Amino acid sequence: MHQNKYRLIPLFLISFLLFSVCGPSASTPTAPPATDEAQPSDTPTSVVEQPPTEDVPPLPTNTPTQPPSPTQPPPVATPTEDDCTPDSEFVNDITIPDGTLINPGETFVKTWRIRNDGDCTWNSSYQFAQISGQVLTAAQSIPLPDVAPGSVVDISVTLTLAPDAWPGSRQISRFQIRTAGGRFFGTRPFALITVASSQASCLNSTGNLVAFINASDRFCLLHPSDFTANITAIGTYITGPVPPGEVEPIVVYLEITNEGSVNQTTQQFADQKISEWQAPGNPPDTGTVIIGGNAGVWAEGLPGIMGTRISFVVVNNKGYIFTLFPVDGSVPTETAAAEAFWQVILDSIIFLIP
Repeated sequence: MHQNKYRLIPLFLISFLLFSVCGPSASTPTAPPATDEAQPSDTPTSVVEQPPTEDVPPLPTNTPTQPPSPTQPPPVATPTEDDCTPDSEFVNDITIPDGTLINPGETFVKTWRIRNDGDCTWNSSYQFAQISGQVLTAAQSIPLPDVAPGSVVDISVTLTLAPDAWPGSRQISRFQIRTAGGRFFGTRPFALITVASSQASCLNSTGNLVAFINASDRFCLLHPSDFTANITAIGTYITGPVPPGEVEPIVVYLEITNEGSVNQTTQQFADQKISEWQAPGNPPDTGTVIIGGNAGVWAEGLPGIMGTRISFVVVNNKGYIFTLFPVDGSVPTETAAAEAFWQVILDSIIFLIP
């Protein structure tokens, strides 16, 4: 009995537990699981109505309000080099003609007249600048004034010739206008001078006469502008223009040679040379001539391809020979041109003091 009694207890307990689980549900509802969304409630709750929200202006702060910025005018387009085409044209020299004699170390002012030949208006941003020349130099670039297209302007530059410039040499200095951006354009005017000797006052170029100096042979002179002067190993050659339209043109020229120290008078020097050159039994015509303030001797009829006049003079113990071509009655036109040219030489030649 004791054993059966204890068996009934577990059976009763199991039956009770099964009835509790499987039996009808209790009247109290089970709360639904919590979710993120509010669940509707069947039980009314008391709600306190809130007045409608009004837009409340923010409280003022201590930071002052900046006044509105004034309206800025629209920017004005600045003309650039691409907006126009700059150009320039040389008109003429105002001062210091080409070939003017300038002493070493001398400072002078050269002026050109230049035309604005483009469609840009020049102003102070445009510079007149040196582009070449080491012996004849300008101190600085020159800003231009306002120059409208088609107008002309006189541009002056102060130039200085180097103190060690070689007498008789010709020195040139070139210039050109450049834009604010550094671009050069247009004409390239230049100053062309002849370096004078400080020991003598040579003549300056004038009109159609060009100054020339041979420092090695110690003389200077003027010659017509259509003649060309060159210094060679033999001497100085001054050659006239070639006549147009002639098959075998006869060109006027003058050769000047320095024979060095001769230790003779002019007459002795002339007699010696004439005796060396004349044809046997055919003495030339001779006469006297003043060359650079010195008494000289001339001779015509000495052997040659065609008639020449050769003149001799001794200056500072140096023997000079001048050969003029042509001097011949068979070519009267060319001879007249040679005579006129020779007179220019006689009127202008100056011998330099050693």
